[in-house]
Amino acid sequence: MERKDILVDRVLGGRYKIINVVGEGGMAVVYGAYDLKEHKTVAVKVLRHDSEGVKNGTESAESAERRFVTEAATMQCLSHKNIVRVLDSAIREKDEIKYFVMEYIEANTLKNMIANYGALESRDVLLLAKQILLALVHTHSQGVLHCDIKPQNIMLLSDGGIKLTDFGIARFINSEENRESDIAVGTVYYISPEQASGKPLDARSDLYSLGVMMYEMATGRLPFNHDDPQKVAKMQINDTPRRPRSINPRISKGLEQIILHAMEKHAFMRYPDAKHMLSAVQALIDDEDIVFDYGNELPDPKRRNEVKEPDRGMNGKLIAVFGAACAFLIVLAVSAVIFVSLLSSNAASAVIMPELVGEKWLGAAAAGLGGERCEIKIEYVVDTGLEENTVMSQSVKAGTKKTASEADPFRVTLRVSRKSDRLTMGDYFMLNKDDAIKKLENLGFSVRVEYVNTDELYRGRVKSTQPSAGSETRIGDEIIITVGK
Repeated sequence: MERKDILVDRVLGGRYKIINVVGEGGMAVVYGAYDLKEHKTVAVKVLRHDSEGVKNGTESAESAERRFVTEAATMQCLSHKNIVRVLDSAIREKDEIKYFVMEYIEANTLKNMIANYGALESRDVLLLAKQILLALVHTHSQGVLHCDIKPQNIMLLSDGGIKLTDFGIARFINSEENRESDIAVGTVYYISPEQASGKPLDARSDLYSLGVMMYEMATGRLPFNHDDPQKVAKMQINDTPRRPRSINPRISKGLEQIILHAMEKHAFMRYPDAKHMLSAVQALIDDEDIVFDYGNELPDPKRRNEVKEPDRGMNGKLIAVFGAACAFLIVLAVSAVIFVSLLSSNAASAVIMPELVGEKWLGAAAAGLGGERCEIKIEYVVDTGLEENTVMSQSVKAGTKKTASEADPFRVTLRVSRKSDRLTMGDYFMLNKDDAIKKLENLGFSVRVEYVNTDELYRGRVKSTQPSAGSETRIGDEIIITVGK
């Protein structure tokens, strides 16, 4: 798409000569440009100064600018071959024209490929999913949620590679804004149930969206489709998708299992992270006859058996890597309490305790019990015979039903395994202060906060920690977090 624009032929930052318009939306315009310094073509995304987005009912100018700055900040945190790279930016308050510069990619989208060819071969689905998962492993490791995983945002390169693009509604996993979700018109066909219902999101929300994409790639159809986006959102929350193999019998059983496991209604029933899902995809690439034990053989979203992850080079462990193993058991009396408050009101609701023994516990980022109001206490136990962060026991028997509310929560104590009483300090840069404190306390640390003056982007977020990321730290030590004010 080309048209004359007021910025065409202008040079931004004394370096980027705007050539033409290549795409536009309510919030921003993307231009093709020439980098006069590096002598190459680039893409420049510029925040709109007109009121077109407001007229179209997308969002306020203040909200659009906030999203634009967040998009630039999140993309600058990322550096991966399967993610579009940000090369430069001008997003400070004093910048008259706010923009960021990306690598220029001439490629088709995965959505167009599906529209043109219909269902893809199973191996192609897996190879594409692998590259997307590699991008998500990196994205999530940097504390970023994409929130808009869909085939329109997957660029297909001529060499068979892919690029994940459009972080326009991305957010930091533990940010304040993640307490409420967004539904973007046009993406409702791929959003997770928690996003459709306005609940907080975590990395497993992106995995659900990838599951929907894989469903579409494997069958040529969307699992939930209707002309009314609101009805599609309700389908994402309530309806069970038709089994992919009933639409395309050529799909292997293993691929169907991966798709349905990623699309479980409750986040805690999905893959715990992108590494685990990548492990399964790689296993099926290596052996197309693999069958997984996911407990999703019947279309019952409440049913859950033990998940046995294939070990094909991906160990699926959390970023926090624990130290040398001990040959004894130590109960660490950690009084960390995680409050999972995912319902949208204070009204009481019925909670049924699921079976969590044998599951991986993800700490403060976990949805825990599928969105119910629960107060969960963790007691860590050093056990060299179990994989780290495995739930060893639960104080409330599976199947127990209770009416719970914020005033009277469902209280559960979980005993969770560790390999040692030491761990490697994680990277908390740019996390929301309260979420960082909760996460560190959940790991058994005491936390002290020190404030420093900073610009608005870092306000309320962690700038550094003592000990620093990557340092070996003993459980119970004091962690100092430096927070912008």
